[in-house]
Parts: sequence; C-alpha cells; structure tokens
Amino acid sequence: MNSNRTLATPRRMVGDYDQSGEHMFTSLAEDVIAFAGAEVEFERVAVTGDQVAAYHLPTAPPKTTDRRSFTGTATTQAEALPPDILAAIVRGAVEAHRDPAAHREVLAREQVQRRAIRELLARTSHPEDVLRSETASERDPVLGRIR
Repeated sequence: MNSNRTLATPRRMVGDYDQSGEHMFTSLAEDVIAFAGAEVEFERVAVTGDQVAAYHLPTAPPKTTDRRSFTGTATTQAEALPPDILAAIVRGAVEAHRDPAAHREVLAREQVQRRAIRELLARTSHPEDVLRSETASERDPVLGRIR
C-alpha cells in the first residue's frame, strides 16, 4: 500500500478458527485497506489456536474440500467460546487500546451534559414542546439546548 495515512485504532475481529474464518479475516483486512486508502491494523481477538487449547474448545478436522490456506490442524467455531469468556476477551482487547485519560475526559463531559439536560427539563413543564419548537441552528451543538 502506498498510502501515507494510517488509521490509529486497530480493527478487532472475532471469527471461526477454520479456513473460512482465516479467509474472512485476511479478505476483510485487504478490502478495508483498499477502500480506506490507508494502512489499517487488524487484530484477531478470537478464536485463536491458543484459545482453543486454553479453553479446551471442541474441534473438528478442517474441511478437505476447502482449499483455502489454514495453519491449524483442527477447526473451532467462534460460538464454542462461552459468552462470558468471549466478552472478557473482547473487553480486554478494546481496553488494551483505550486511552484512560481520554476516557475520563469523556465521562466528565458527559456528566456535565447530563446535568445541563436535567436542569433544562426541570425548568420546562413540557420539554417535548421546547425541543420541537427549536431549529437546529438555535441549539447548542453539544447539549442540544437553546443558546
């Protein structure tokens, strides 16, 4: 790829550990990079060969009729991971790339916005009428309230 742009946030994927899952992962990565016109990092968070072994997931032999490349010797479906384990894996992958300071800033800004909305609603006997009567240009772009 000859792009000078890079999309900083990795794209995470959950898929079957088999020929189809492997092909979907590489094809998706190639397509997104081609359409985005930028370098894009992809991360397969589940199912991996290590997870198959660690969680003793059920396996089946690879399909002999599927000629696509696959590095494993056995296949596993993504739904073989228990939902709580899959959620923990995905949460961990997301949190590993999250900026804690930026997250705290967003939560603080959200708290201020919620307080402003509650105050506006408390001063208004029919809040739905206020929201309907305003035009988009009269509204604060962040809080949606009249300036």
